[in-house]
Amino acid sequence: MCLIRRLKSPDGVVLLSCAAAVAVLWPLRSVADVLPVISFAAVMALFMAPGVLLSCWWLREDLSPAAVLPVGFVLSTGVFGLLGVPFLILHSGIERYLLASGVVLAAFVAVAIWRVFRAQPSRPDIPDGSPAESAGLLWAPLALLAGALSFIATRRVPNDNDDIWVYLAWVRDFVGAERLAFYNPYFGGRTEDLSRIHVSGWLLEQAALSKVSGLDPIELILRYLTPALVVVALLAVYALARGLFASERAGVLCASVYALFHVVFIEPSVHNIGVELAVRVAEDKHAARFLVLPVALLFAHLFVQRQRWRHLFLFAFCCWTVALVHPVVLAPLGLCMLGFGLLHVAARPRSRRAWTAMAALALALWSVALGPVALMVAGESSVGGLYSADINDTPPGVLYATVFIAEHWRHIYELGGGSYIMHPWLILNPAILGSYLLGVPFLLWRIKESAAARLLLGGMLLTAAVVYLPPVATFAGESLVGPNLLWRLAWPIPLLALLVAGWMLWDGLGYAGRRLSEAGLGPRAVRALPLALAAGLTLAAAPPSAMEAVDLYRKFEAARTSNYNPDPIYPWLRENIREPVVVLAPDAKSTAIPAYSEKVDVVSYRSAAMIENREELERYAGHEIDLPQRYLDSYEFFSDADLDEEDYRILRRYGVDYLMVRDGAPLDERLRNTLGFSVVEEAPSEEYVLYTFEDER
Repeated sequence: MCLIRRLKSPDGVVLLSCAAAVAVLWPLRSVADVLPVISFAAVMALFMAPGVLLSCWWLREDLSPAAVLPVGFVLSTGVFGLLGVPFLILHSGIERYLLASGVVLAAFVAVAIWRVFRAQPSRPDIPDGSPAESAGLLWAPLALLAGALSFIATRRVPNDNDDIWVYLAWVRDFVGAERLAFYNPYFGGRTEDLSRIHVSGWLLEQAALSKVSGLDPIELILRYLTPALVVVALLAVYALARGLFASERAGVLCASVYALFHVVFIEPSVHNIGVELAVRVAEDKHAARFLVLPVALLFAHLFVQRQRWRHLFLFAFCCWTVALVHPVVLAPLGLCMLGFGLLHVAARPRSRRAWTAMAALALALWSVALGPVALMVAGESSVGGLYSADINDTPPGVLYATVFIAEHWRHIYELGGGSYIMHPWLILNPAILGSYLLGVPFLLWRIKESAAARLLLGGMLLTAAVVYLPPVATFAGESLVGPNLLWRLAWPIPLLALLVAGWMLWDGLGYAGRRLSEAGLGPRAVRALPLALAAGLTLAAAPPSAMEAVDLYRKFEAARTSNYNPDPIYPWLRENIREPVVVLAPDAKSTAIPAYSEKVDVVSYRSAAMIENREELERYAGHEIDLPQRYLDSYEFFSDADLDEEDYRILRRYGVDYLMVRDGAPLDERLRNTLGFSVVEEAPSEEYVLYTFEDER
């Protein structure tokens, strides 16, 4: 009985989960191959084990069981991400990284075994809250909303030019490359000595999940990881809300409000938030935003409240994790912490504890700079690219100016005289605007007594000021982050504003419950008020949200079944190209090709828009933009149907083996009658024809 009781402890549950996962991935591998979801669940159980164990060991008094899942995921992401950086910088193979990861996992398991079988019984399990505090059926609306967002995630098919293909190309390369981050998966040349890809632990972790589970990276990330991360993201909001408001039911209600917002406002727009959570959460910048940012804020609040060093260490660890996933989120996290710090010391200007806590949090945040500093001391001079925001090989001038000219990416609003602000689409959203108009007075009333109020109000006001006050926004865009990244500074606004909305609803329900109790309403009916409100809002939002989902499918080429059905040319290249080759294809296809096969390089990708808008881009950038020659060559080749001597030089320059042209286009007709070009009849495609090229001139 004692052993059974010990195995029911958090350590025992993790050990049993790891044992089951190992069984599925090794002796029962045939079962996992038949049911890929089992293989995915098994590899995720192993991945999350270190983080869950750390949460149980260090945060037993701070987290509920449901909060352990997102916190454990973030901590595991940091553990395995940090472990992967040396392998990326030194260009080791993924097998060595997996071996090191196995050693780390074994160390955690060994400690867990010792804790389970040690003589003294372990401390009580993580508290689930008193019966009066338990959320109970209040979880049902949140589960329904999470299911709806996860369902959208499983149905969506990315556009051929979406960012996810760039990340998938790197993940594919990591899975099969002998040397990690050594060659560019698109062009085949050497990567820079140090760039952001060398600290992209998040991409390496996804490659490791694919390698261990046996799932293709595309299937793993699009069909399994993305919907799973949607649930983890919502639980991260719940964990933060529960920590801020010290209430299980308030945490669930706030997470439901957050999920409802993303369901209601899901629409096919570049400014949309629902789309980003539902279908882009696996991309590095959005993973840092939706998964790591809430957990980092939770640890900051816990440290201020309880002054325990482990909370400060975990906050610093989350800052490092942000840098490993996508460093751009360090800026909005810093704004939140600055706003929190200013209000915290303003509320208690004579409190040494308040000043010390804020100074400690600031040092923890700035500790992220130790990585580049250590590399510079070691003699590395090219560390500037470590925290860069782009891994697309996009010229800096294009990154700067695109936001001014691309209507489909209109994230800023120009005011004249060279000043601008972030586009007001976010602050004018009725839910966000209402949270500001009602929430600011609500928080000001509580700012003296509540650290949660100071964190939320400080983050909301400072972030809004930076992106919406013209002088500040223009300065931030020109001197700090670039105008193309200004809108990312506002990423905490929906999180903080919706937490305030949930808090106001919770307080309103508490007030209504007290008045109804005084009027003779029974305690069970009073306790049902939050559930009734959440269920009512969810049901009211269902019809319009369904229509938005239909539009989303149409705009974003969502699949009609749960199986991803790409253009058949992509899987054909993966299954039939065994030696390294170069494909010259239009932009519409080039972005996705390396995500399917590490053997295929392309000449260029995402280049046509840069060339077509070059003059306007240079006008906004204020200088001539130097575009890579391969971009210009590719654009010139596909600009007309003639094959002149320059076109042949382009083909020889990049060692082109295959060409992909649109079926029935003038160039297609010309190639069919030109020596040296042969149609690959067995290569299927819905819109394109694949040619081999053999230089006979």
